[in-house]
Amino acid sequence: MEFRLEHGARILASPHKADYTGYAVPDDPNAVEGEKRVFISAHQAHDLAITGGGTIDGNAKAFMTEELRLHDRGVAPACRGEASLTACARAVGVSLRTLQARCAVALGHGPAEELLRLRLDRAARLLAETDLPLKAVAHHTGFASAAYLCTAFSRERGMTPGTWRKQQSGAL
Repeated sequence: MEFRLEHGARILASPHKADYTGYAVPDDPNAVEGEKRVFISAHQAHDLAITGGGTIDGNAKAFMTEELRLHDRGVAPACRGEASLTACARAVGVSLRTLQARCAVALGHGPAEELLRLRLDRAARLLAETDLPLKAVAHHTGFASAAYLCTAFSRERGMTPGTWRKQQSGAL
């Protein structure tokens, strides 16, 4: 049996968990309890091929649970540098290992990378919307120093915080 996705075609998973009744391998030791539902299944299928130039999108972001969303209970303190990843995981009610696994599946990177992204987003907003000195922006976003903020910002955004601020003030 062949299931062909023509070039440019896309299968997008429904964002509603209730739409999925099939389950992955029941004895999978890496499965997260309650997260075993499958997107595509072929019951008793043999010699099955999925071909073509189309894409299958599992729509992982639609399945991020409250624990994974890193809502304000966990993110806000971490963005201010007041919490470790373990404390963030605890704040959202899961173990660090579970948080890491769920972030990897849904976001494609770990919680440390996500927290850095959030802290840099907040720094970018403060730079664009306030006249706070760089040292204060670093402090408000949990960076140990203005120098470390500069290094991280430049590495991730491709420009210094000062250049970012100038570009944003010109865009207003």
